Amino acid sequence: MNTSLPLKGIRILDFCWVLAGPLGTRILANYGAEIIKIETDTHQSSKRTGIRPDGTPGPNIDPLYNNANTGKKSFTVNLKTKEGKNIIKQLISISDVTTNNFRPSVMGKLGFDYESLKKINPKIIMVNIPGCSVKGPWSNIRTLGNMIMGSSGLNSITGFPERPPSGMGVAYPDFTTPYIIATSILAALLERSTTGKGQELNIGQLATAIPLLGVEWMQFKSTGIQPEKNQNRDLNFCPHGLYPSKGKDQWCAIAVKTDREWKNLCKIIDRPELINNNKFQSHSNRKTNENEIDAELSKWTININKWEIANILQDHGIASAAVEDLQETLLIDPHMQNHYQHVVQPSDKDLDIVIDKDPIKFNSKQNDLTRSPMMGEHNNYVLNDLLNISKKEIDKLISNGIIK
Repeated sequence: MNTSLPLKGIRILDFCWVLAGPLGTRILANYGAEIIKIETDTHQSSKRTGIRPDGTPGPNIDPLYNNANTGKKSFTVNLKTKEGKNIIKQLISISDVTTNNFRPSVMGKLGFDYESLKKINPKIIMVNIPGCSVKGPWSNIRTLGNMIMGSSGLNSITGFPERPPSGMGVAYPDFTTPYIIATSILAALLERSTTGKGQELNIGQLATAIPLLGVEWMQFKSTGIQPEKNQNRDLNFCPHGLYPSKGKDQWCAIAVKTDREWKNLCKIIDRPELINNNKFQSHSNRKTNENEIDAELSKWTININKWEIANILQDHGIASAAVEDLQETLLIDPHMQNHYQHVVQPSDKDLDIVIDKDPIKFNSKQNDLTRSPMMGEHNNYVLNDLLNISKKEIDKLISNGIIK
């Protein structure tokens, strides 16, 4: 890791697991913060075990784990013991931030609520990332990303009219919440540099998902009418959607906004007579007759390669892109080749693991990321280097089951 990274010197004690929390601290780790993951045998940061190409399970190779925990350190400790909790308290005393995405009651039961932590370190910033909220009727409900999707209202506006609500294929809030986590921590650190005091932040994952609704909730507030599902359409564009292209299950995305773009499109698809057709002469008229436009456009796209469609339309100032599958994204599209990085875990040196590089570039430079840690890989660093615990005492902690 480049020693000139901007967050060098910041230490975060990270209790987060699964995705939303770890992806948030991943951003900070990739820019120099020291993230120490607190793990146990019974409560790992996320599913570490993955499946090798031959079908056998292997530790530390799960794709999501490797993508969510780059650049971090792993420390395994038994939090059910007094000795284990005392070690955590020592780490709190030398850390800047602690994060967790547990239900609100969990940290308190462990003895690590904010009131207890600030007695150890008045400058500590505690970041709670519950599924719903710290207080309220849903505060102790266990949640996953897809549940957040449903309760936020996002599913209700996704999909096609007269069909059930649709998801997005992934637990979308798990991939948007992390950026709010990272920016909130940076803001708290900046404020602490002025006040000299820490604070407790509460970031409900449900609250971070609701703003993704866009204007639909404002429409409902003013009209009392539930907005229809948008399918692949957009109020400000026409045509706007995914159109079939040459080949089996091949598609191209197209979006037309202005009258000028519409006229260009009509010429490109060899239907110039549509330009002066009253049904299509204004944006509002085109929206009224959108089904007819989609049918005409599909007649053109169905016989052309999706990459060629995108190039033709882009050359004429019309937004378009091929709909890529994962093979095309990873192996074919030249623009995407710098998006991914390949890492290897010491436990499986022959296994190539693909992770996302960080999309944010600092000073126009993109550093190679450090692989995610093996479980307990940094126990000796934490105990000996940070806490100055002797080898004899470390051996005793291991034999007594305090350190796993």
